Amino acid sequence: MLKILLQAGFFIVVGILVLNDFFPYTQVAESISNRTIIFIMAVLIIVSIAVPEIRRSFTPWTSFRFKLILTIYIVALIAGFTLMGASSRAGFDLYSPLFIVLVLLQAFLLVNEYRRLKKQQ
Repeated sequence: MLKILLQAGFFIVVGILVLNDFFPYTQVAESISNRTIIFIMAVLIIVSIAVPEIRRSFTPWTSFRFKLILTIYIVALIAGFTLMGASSRAGFDLYSPLFIVLVLLQAFLLVNEYRRLKKQQ
């Protein structure tokens, strides 16, 4: 249960971070700074590593699924915000060469991890 709450919190925080990047003058961006968001992300990661019952519940397959869903979520957010007409301050729009290279690299890494996990079964 705690693992699910931490993962959901991580998704929410990542979503707010992307929202702040694309829409820097919204109420959310003005009330929650990027430093605060990154601090919360760090705390969530540290808690998920430090608490033994959470750490033991992470299997290679659950870790793979989390990475896959997080990647799809971030790409969908960036694509949606770009198609809405917003532009990223960090340069991660849908048409950015850096974004495309990073998405292709992540896809390559996920495919390799999937093949490795499939072999281990």
